Amino acid sequence: MDKQKSIHEPNAPLLSAQDAIQDAERLQELLWRNRQQAEQEVQLRVPFTVILKAIDQLEASELHLLVQRLEDRLAAVQS
Repeated sequence: MDKQKSIHEPNAPLLSAQDAIQDAERLQELLWRNRQQAEQEVQLRVPFTVILKAIDQLEASELHLLVQRLEDRLAAVQS
């Protein structure tokens, strides 16, 4: 009772690695925007020195995430 497996769309072109990455990035951005729109906004006034002290407490992996977020934010503000 061996069931033969088949491809859903055997004639469909395969995505290149770059196309797959771009699709994933577009999906991530869309999900991020949807999440931001669904969240309630709260305005907080935090002294900049408090932010700097908090950054000093971050681990390397957390710093990498922060860098990515800051670069994304800067790109959004500049465009």
